[in-house]
Amino acid sequence: MLGAASWAMAQSPTSAASAEQLCDTTASPLDPQRPPEVKPRTFTAGRELQDTIAACLKAIEKHPKQARYAYQLGNAYFLQLQEYELQNLFNHKGQGASRRDMAKAWQLKALASGARQQYRRAADAGYLAGHYGLALMQLHELQPVPWPALQEHHQALQAKAPALAHVLQGRWHSHQFLEAHDKPQAQEHLAQSRQHYQQAIDLGLPQALLALASSYQQPNKGQDGEKYLQTLAKAAQLDIGMARSLYARALYRLGRNEEADALLADLEQAAATDADARVEMHYLQAQRLINGHSGVRVNIPQAMELLKQAAQAGHVLARHELLDLHGRWQ
Repeated sequence: MLGAASWAMAQSPTSAASAEQLCDTTASPLDPQRPPEVKPRTFTAGRELQDTIAACLKAIEKHPKQARYAYQLGNAYFLQLQEYELQNLFNHKGQGASRRDMAKAWQLKALASGARQQYRRAADAGYLAGHYGLALMQLHELQPVPWPALQEHHQALQAKAPALAHVLQGRWHSHQFLEAHDKPQAQEHLAQSRQHYQQAIDLGLPQALLALASSYQQPNKGQDGEKYLQTLAKAAQLDIGMARSLYARALYRLGRNEEADALLADLEQAAATDADARVEMHYLQAQRLINGHSGVRVNIPQAMELLKQAAQAGHVLARHELLDLHGRWQ
């Protein structure tokens, strides 16, 4: 196993699943070659993520010619890399777990190398999402990435998965917007990112709605609250990623409590059989207690316990809010 931070995670309920089924928890909804019967999970973390890595290794051993498992192993490594980086951020602030639990630099490098290796293995076998994964790894680096560095991956996607190629272009322009010092140039990158996300949506990839919504929350004149809510509402209706969490949080903060409560009620009904719904339910229950409204008292301690449950299950928004409120999610 490539490095392990200390996590207060219960044994995964999916431990009885086959290696192939468990590896499928890191499938991506953006993957144009994903079998329709494979339903990606939005949230996975901690022990469950480590189990998924082990399962993907077994799946690859059993099915060496199925590049999908290599791609999903790359996703698992990348998710664990991001999880460790965020945990290290908490520790760096002196508010998280003890420093002995911090992931070391060599562990982070090993995870990044593992992700790149598996994405490359998938891409070389003709698995298109492998190219997208490799491009994301490049964009994850701290230094700016020139567009020519991504052209190999863009060209491979453009030929057979044009919607995903537009998402990649949108992601690159979004990164350039954040890095640009020249305001007119930054605004051009922002406009280009939105255009590419919309083109991806028009080509049948509704998952780009979440990225498009995010573009309306950017700093430096990139904010448009009305379009942000409108786009999030569409994404939430289609249950895309964390759209329900983002949309309901925005509604609670705006005092549109009945609409947010309706979303929460749907999640509470689905939580018994849907692991992702259960995670989002805890997050929205916390938002309800953080913001409060008629008949609901603000209760930060109880909200933090609910945020902790969501965070331990992989809810990134919950982790960041715990950092703001308390400095840790463990």
